[in-house]
Amino acid sequence: MFGNHGFALINGKLCGWGLNSFGQLGLGDSTNRNLPTEVPLSFDHGEVVDCTVGNNHSLILRQNGTVWGAGLGNNGELGGAKNRNTFGRLAPAFFGGVAKIKVYSAINIMKKLDGDWYGWGQSSPGVLTLSSQVVSTPVLITNLPNEEIEDIFIGRTNLFILTKTGELYGRGDQRYVGSTETSTKLNFVKVLSNVTDFVLGNNAYIAKSNGEWYGWGLNSFGQLSLGHNTSPVTLPTKLMNNLERPVFISQNSTTFKMKDGTWLGSGSNNVGQLGLGHTNSQIITPTPLPHLQDVVEIFSMFSTTIIKKEGETDYYGWGSNNVGQLALGHVATSIASSTKINSLQNATKIFEMVELELEPEPLTFTQLSIPNPNLSNITFQDSVMTINSEFGVDLGNLKAPTDKIKINPDSTEPLEDQIVSKFNSNFLDFIKQDS
Repeated sequence: MFGNHGFALINGKLCGWGLNSFGQLGLGDSTNRNLPTEVPLSFDHGEVVDCTVGNNHSLILRQNGTVWGAGLGNNGELGGAKNRNTFGRLAPAFFGGVAKIKVYSAINIMKKLDGDWYGWGQSSPGVLTLSSQVVSTPVLITNLPNEEIEDIFIGRTNLFILTKTGELYGRGDQRYVGSTETSTKLNFVKVLSNVTDFVLGNNAYIAKSNGEWYGWGLNSFGQLSLGHNTSPVTLPTKLMNNLERPVFISQNSTTFKMKDGTWLGSGSNNVGQLGLGHTNSQIITPTPLPHLQDVVEIFSMFSTTIIKKEGETDYYGWGSNNVGQLALGHVATSIASSTKINSLQNATKIFEMVELELEPEPLTFTQLSIPNPNLSNITFQDSVMTINSEFGVDLGNLKAPTDKIKINPDSTEPLEDQIVSKFNSNFLDFIKQDS
């Protein structure tokens, strides 16, 4: 996350562009690329499940659960391997049976198929090790809370855990963990409860079950959109009203999708990171970003952004382009306005791109294929199901007297399963009852 290079599948081939000074593009050399270039792999390109980048290295997760790496290895980024300019398999003894990989700067974490999480790379104090240390061999992430884990997040100097019950825990640099409780040794401290969403980069954002968003962390460029640039903000602080979700567009700049469909942005802008057509060094007051209207995908580098809009096949970008980050076929210190990227027109996937949820089309119970729903207890309008739970049946996460869930008709998951995954099997049994 937040490197100066990227990868995409173009015409079925993995292609890379941008910074390559340590061979992180895996092209067999250390020459930067300002156009997507096919990466030579020793296996079929269709086996690439994920490709994620750090400052100076890249990792590939292959379908068979192995991890492959290229670029700088001096800080343990490649799991003990030295610098390399082509993708090679990381140590088989440790990097097999992998289900998920994440990278931030020079530190990596992975989830194994058995559910265990491991980390390696350059660890800040309290993240993987007690002191700042190079970790070349993956270490098991321990001292986890005694709760079922939804996901683990890696940031600049912290490690966070979100549980399935909405509890957020953190450890690492006390200034950025978001809690007044001191994180000692490698213990996790509770940050917040009732968390429904979490966005982590150089700073952190969480959504609570009441729909409010809070943020903390670095704010030296005003990236938290609090109207000031006092930094750091050490405790979760309420953000603007009517916020749907924050999305990073560079390491020190953030955009905010509002519930009315508009976008605001703040933070560093010295190379045009906000796409406003100028390079004023920082934007502290949340500023409208009309060029993000109808965006459905966002890919962020260190100071560069690439987007795709709803119903379009073209990609657009802006920000730093000094090493070819925008894949425009040339380099420039900055591109301050949204610019079409012709070289990506055949891309079917840009790795690490954030996909934004679209408002689903209204559905009916007939479309759910659920016979005889108990309509006296359930209402359904505009893709939101409201269930009255005062009948005393255990429906898992459902809360009396009413609760709402949103159904995504575009999901590959069966609609019935979407519902049950939010509650439990008793719910499906209940709505199948005769009215």
